[in-house]
Amino acid sequence: MNTLDRLFAKQSLLDAWEEHKASFPKRTLSGVDGITRTDFANTIEQQVADISERVRFKAFGFSKLRPIAIPKENGGIRLINVPTIRDRFVQKVLVRFLSEQYGESWKVPSSFSSLKGTGDGVQNSLETVRKLLKPTDFVIRADLSKYFDTIDRPQMREVIKSKVRHRSLHELLFGALACETAIRSGEEKAIFQKAGLKAGCGIRQGMPLSPIFSYLFLLNVDRQVEGGFHRYVDDLLFFGADKLTVESHFQAYRAAVTKRGLRVHEMGTPKEKPKTVLIGPRNNFDFLGIKLVRAGPGAIRFEIPPTSRKRIETEVLEACEIDLGDARKQKNWLLTSANKANNLVRNYRGAYGFCSDWPQFEKTLKQLQLAMCRRIVAQLSHAEKRASADTLLRLFGI
Repeated sequence: MNTLDRLFAKQSLLDAWEEHKASFPKRTLSGVDGITRTDFANTIEQQVADISERVRFKAFGFSKLRPIAIPKENGGIRLINVPTIRDRFVQKVLVRFLSEQYGESWKVPSSFSSLKGTGDGVQNSLETVRKLLKPTDFVIRADLSKYFDTIDRPQMREVIKSKVRHRSLHELLFGALACETAIRSGEEKAIFQKAGLKAGCGIRQGMPLSPIFSYLFLLNVDRQVEGGFHRYVDDLLFFGADKLTVESHFQAYRAAVTKRGLRVHEMGTPKEKPKTVLIGPRNNFDFLGIKLVRAGPGAIRFEIPPTSRKRIETEVLEACEIDLGDARKQKNWLLTSANKANNLVRNYRGAYGFCSDWPQFEKTLKQLQLAMCRRIVAQLSHAEKRASADTLLRLFGI
C-alpha cells in the first residue's frame, strides 16, 4: 500500500476528520458547491467513502474556487479563493502529512511561514529577527510583488517533484496547484481581472496548500543567501553592519528571484509608496504589521503601529455601537453586542499581546468600551436600566 492509499483509506479519513473538524467552525464559508460545514459533517461517512474511492482510483478532481474580494486601502482588491469543504479537508490531510514528514528537512533558519515546522507563524518570525538584528544594523525591507499570483506553475511542479519524495502524492498536489477561480458571472470576471490574476499562472490564495507551495518555491534560493536575511512568505529583510554589503546581498537575491519570474522592486520604488526601503542604524521600522523599535537604550522591542492602533480603536467602537430601536427587537441583544466587542479585543490580544505596549493599549480599549456602555445605559428607560445596566457592564467585562 503506497502513501496515497494509506492516507486516503476510509478509516484514515474518518480519523483525520476527528482531528481536523475543530478547524472547520460552523461559520466556515462554503465553496462553489454550496455544501456547508454542517452538511459535510452530517454526511461524513458518505463523504469520506466518496473521497477515498475517487482519490485511490485516480478519479478525484478539485473544484474551482469561490472568489471573495477584500478591498485594499489603495483601492485595489485582495482576492481570497474559497475551496469547497471537501477540497479543504483533502488539502488539510496533505498539509498535515507533508508538515510532519518534511517540516524539519525543509526548515531554513532564514525562511518562515505559518506552517508547523517551518517557522510556525508571525510571532516566532519576529522573535528570530529580534535575536539576529542589531539596533546599529542597516536594514533593507522589501517584498515579493504579487508573489502568489506570479509563481510559475511548471517550475512549481518541478519543485514538488524534487522536495516531495512520496511520488504517489504528486498528481494530487499538481491538481491543487492547478486550481482556478470560478468565473460564473460578469461580476466574478471583473473581480478576477481587478485582482490582476491570469488563468494558468500563480497559486490561488485561500487553499490550505498555498502556504506550502509558496514556502517551497524559493527554498533553494533562500538557502544560498549570504549575510543577514529573513523571509516570511513574501516579506523580506536584509541586514548587517555594512551598508554596501547589505545592498549587495539584496541585489543578488533580487537577481535570483527575477530569474524565476518574480519581481522585487528597486530601491525607493514605487515613488508614491516605496516597497523597497533602506533603513539606517537605530531607526525604527514596521515588519509583518509590527513596529520594531530600535531607538533608545536596551534591546529591540515590539510595539503596535499607530495606524493599527487607530484602526483597532475604530473597530471596537463600531462593535459597541447599538441601535436601540433595532436591538430591542432581538433576543439577547445585550449579550450579542457585548460578545462582539469582547471577541474583537480577544482576537487582537492574540495578534498583538506580545507587544510591549499591549497592556496599556488594552486598558485604552476597555475605556472605550466603558464610555460606549455608559452612552447606551443613558438611553435606556428607567425599567431597562434597573434590569439591564448591571448586566451590560458585566457583559462588557468592565
